[in-house]
Amino acid sequence: MKSFSLRLIIVTLFIVTTHSALAQEKEIPGAPLQLSLFPPLQLRSSKTPIAGLRLGIFAKNVEMSGIGIGIINWTSEDISALQWGVFNYTGGTAVGIQWGIANIVHDNFIGWQASAYNWNAGNTVGLQSGVFNGEGGNITGVQFGLCNYSHSIIGLQLGLLNITEKLHGIQIGVLNIASGKESLPVLPIINAAF
Repeated sequence: MKSFSLRLIIVTLFIVTTHSALAQEKEIPGAPLQLSLFPPLQLRSSKTPIAGLRLGIFAKNVEMSGIGIGIINWTSEDISALQWGVFNYTGGTAVGIQWGIANIVHDNFIGWQASAYNWNAGNTVGLQSGVFNGEGGNITGVQFGLCNYSHSIIGLQLGLLNITEKLHGIQIGVLNIASGKESLPVLPIINAAF
C-alpha cells in the first residue's frame, strides 16, 4: 500500500508540474505568492491567479497552481496544485492532490483526494480516500472509504457501503450496489461487472 501511495504521489506531482509548465508556456499571468487572513484582507486580490505558494486562514483566488496551505483554500476556477487545508474548494477543474477534512470540486478532478468528505461533481481520474467519497460523474480509478458513491465507475470501490449506477470493475464491501446491473445488482462482500 505504501509503494502504491508513493507512486500515486509521484505521478500526481508530475502531472501538476507538467500542467504548471504548460500554463507558464501559455503565459498565464499569476502572482508567485498569496498571504491571506480572509478576503479582502489578503496580499493579492481574489481575482488574481496564483502560480506559486498560497498561505492563509481563508485564501481565495480565481486560479491556483503550486501549493496551497490554509484552513480554507478556495479557488473559483481551475487549480493545478497540492492543497492542504481543512476545507478545499475548486469551482472548476482540479489537477493534483487535495488533503483536508472536506474536498469539493465542482468540475473534473485528476489526482488524489484524501479527507473525511470528498465530492466531485464532474469526472474523476485517480483516487478518493476518505469516510465518504462521492462522484457525480464517472470515476476511473479507486474509491476507498466507509461509503463510496459514483454515477459510474471503471475501477475499484472498497468500503463498507459501495453504490454506483454503472459498474465496470469490482466493489468490495459489506453491501455493494450496482443499480444498472441486470442480474444481481445488490451483493454482499463482492460485486463485479466487466
